[in-house]
Amino acid sequence: VVAGAGLVAAGVLGFSLAAGGAAPVKVGRCNGSAALCDKRLDEVAFVGTHNAMSAAGEPGWLFPAQNGSIQRQLDDGVRALLVDTHYGFQTPRGVATDLEHDSKSREKITSELGEEFIATAQRLRSRIGFTGDEPREIFLCHAFCEVGATRALDAFKQVHEFLVQHPEEVLILSIEDDTDAADTAALIRDSGLIREVYQGPAEPPWPTLQEMIARNERVLVLIENDPGDEPWMHRQDAIVQETPYRFTTAAALDAPDSCTPNRGGDAGSLLMVNHWVDTSPAPRRSIARQINARDALSARLERCREERGMLPNIVAVDFYADGDVFGVVAELRS
Repeated sequence: VVAGAGLVAAGVLGFSLAAGGAAPVKVGRCNGSAALCDKRLDEVAFVGTHNAMSAAGEPGWLFPAQNGSIQRQLDDGVRALLVDTHYGFQTPRGVATDLEHDSKSREKITSELGEEFIATAQRLRSRIGFTGDEPREIFLCHAFCEVGATRALDAFKQVHEFLVQHPEEVLILSIEDDTDAADTAALIRDSGLIREVYQGPAEPPWPTLQEMIARNERVLVLIENDPGDEPWMHRQDAIVQETPYRFTTAAALDAPDSCTPNRGGDAGSLLMVNHWVDTSPAPRRSIARQINARDALSARLERCREERGMLPNIVAVDFYADGDVFGVVAELRS
């Protein structure tokens, strides 16, 4: 069962607006389908976007990983957003990373790409007008905000506003956090997204989509590093099993070990299938077309489902609009 399948038109999304621009009206479709309403969260598959903030056409993004903005992704039917939070400073010509703050993802990228890439990011930093007097803010970046950044508050407000206009949609928000837990929580509160956050226990039995919608608790928040003390911020690897995520060739996705347990081990009640090829720093759309094609994606999802004994709940891809991601995920059955 699929949540989000390229749903664009308002009628397909399953809501209507009353005359005169009144609030959206619920019509009994959960994530676009009445058949999903009685499905538990762990019985639903969501199309997910890896580095969702890294979008073609968005200002400042040198190496986009997705076809369009977070707003466009939601409009198109993406229902799981994978984003990274970092501290940075807005300058007249871009965003400078807060290099004084420890960064797990930056450390990872440094080890993978080497000092040459780091030197390039540092040169960009010197050219964007950074003075050191700018106020520190939270941005969605892929480790180095100099090569791409979206103000996190703006992005999360867009998600909140989408949910207000689409009252029967359920989302998963996965945050690779290089921000302190209290600041991450404040960001979600200040954006208004807290109004739709799932407040229940992150364990079986999961609620149905209809139950989440009825309570207006429609966003499951997953935190990769530090969930802090907020009961609605859930440590991702405690509840989500994953496949490996660093594949350097398309052929590696077909290898026998591409579905083996990775982060989260084999104890979580949800499964994330990471399905992209890492060609950092620049994701390659031509590769996404190949691995997101129906035959390639379908074969891997079925293999992972068989090996792990679970429905892939989050299918995370680059360039979601290339290939047939929505069609393939729609064919998954619980």
